[in-house]
Amino acid sequence: MEPLIQLKNIRVKFPVKRGFASMIAGQEKKVVHAVNGINLEIGKSEIMALVGESGSGKTTLGKVITVLHPKDAVAGEIVFLGESLWDEKGKLKSGYHQEVCMIFQDPYQSLNPKHKIEKIVSEPLVVNKISKSKAVLRVRVIQALEDAGLVPAVDFLDRYPHELSGGQRQRVVVASALVMSPKLIVADEPVSMLDVSIRSEILKLLLKLRDEKGISCLFITHDISLAWAISDKIGVMYLGTMLEYGDTESVIQNPQNPYTRALIDIMPKMRVRKNEKRMLLKGETPNPIELPEGCVFHPRCPLAMACCKATKPPSRDVGNGHINVCHLLE
Repeated sequence: MEPLIQLKNIRVKFPVKRGFASMIAGQEKKVVHAVNGINLEIGKSEIMALVGESGSGKTTLGKVITVLHPKDAVAGEIVFLGESLWDEKGKLKSGYHQEVCMIFQDPYQSLNPKHKIEKIVSEPLVVNKISKSKAVLRVRVIQALEDAGLVPAVDFLDRYPHELSGGQRQRVVVASALVMSPKLIVADEPVSMLDVSIRSEILKLLLKLRDEKGISCLFITHDISLAWAISDKIGVMYLGTMLEYGDTESVIQNPQNPYTRALIDIMPKMRVRKNEKRMLLKGETPNPIELPEGCVFHPRCPLAMACCKATKPPSRDVGNGHINVCHLLE
């Protein structure tokens, strides 16, 4: 089956502003290497999770998919429904922003406190000039709110964001995406700002949208246990590089990369054996301006070898599309 979206060798670089003294001294311009050669596919009616620590490039990649970065900062190719995202003249595929929407991390900041819920949810339709009829707008807003779990929707239309709970606000954010009838939702840490009791409700909502409406989702999180609970596939990112990628059960039950193992080892467990050894990481993530030579993970990897410091590891399929980028397989 043809994937919904494909990313091919995506790279993102942001220039670092130089100070006056640096310019006078003629110092070389530097860039932040935010994403380095990412390849991935998201299928139709599929949830893919991107996992990694802060600074791994997860959100940057999500914004690449939703075209929220300057075009000159992004290199590589994006294929959506079998067609390149950009035409020969460099123009974005028509209607793309209606088919791919984003849910941001903080529902407190992503909702305008001065607007009522009806206006907030209808705004994407108004901006994209999809409907000018107030009656049609209201019908679509009500449907989106109910699809997001706010029932009865009419009770929420005239409320302001401050009158809602955190979970209700995040459902309004979801409704603002659903009102466009998207094929793909990019959810950037959508439950990290919510109480634990409410997180499961939002996760169940995303699963329901996949199963009942066929909406695909890129779920961005730093918590691999959440990724395990919701996703069909997992991509593990570190310093802009995809270190492991594949079917969720395969990656979790049979992790091949030391970084993936470390993320799994810090997951909460019901029972911990006294002599059980965990792979705990030490140190800080390197500066993305000056990437390490060889494997980007080697400065913190407890299993690093001499070759890890000298050469970049190859990408290998360990079976059924389970990809690992590591020298340990050699």
